[in-house]
Amino acid sequence: FILPGTLMVQVLSTRGRLLPPEGLDHLMLSVGLAGAYGGQTSVTGTNIRTHLVGIFADKFEKAVSSPYELVKLLSTQSEEFRKNPDQVIPLLHQLMSNAHESSISTQECQTYLNSLLERFESNELRSQYEQAARKVGELFDLWFVGKTKAGKAATAQPELNIE
Repeated sequence: FILPGTLMVQVLSTRGRLLPPEGLDHLMLSVGLAGAYGGQTSVTGTNIRTHLVGIFADKFEKAVSSPYELVKLLSTQSEEFRKNPDQVIPLLHQLMSNAHESSISTQECQTYLNSLLERFESNELRSQYEQAARKVGELFDLWFVGKTKAGKAATAQPELNIE
């Protein structure tokens, strides 16, 4: 079980340039809205609310990107501080942005997530998902089967290059 008010830090990372924009959009919708269905107030389920801190990028993954390291750094703060997302988020953002070459602010991430949600609800993302589905299917076939649906053998490890 998890005690109410417990801080849980999650970091998602990917190796350089492997996640196309369509993948980032899907990830933002999936993770950024976790709990939006009502699970955050569930009596019987996991009672977690997701807060975006930012997006951070560099040539190599930094040690501070480990949730264990972030929680260690936060352990110097009071329990009341750690239970308050409005206090924790700016500190986490500062720690991560100081360690990375590029960063996107909390507010920019939330604004982008809100626009994605609007595009999803208005069915604007449908064509993006349909185009990406074909390319992801091809990648799956090449990666796991070793050939395309047309029967051509894969000669090299495939790259997903969605434009």
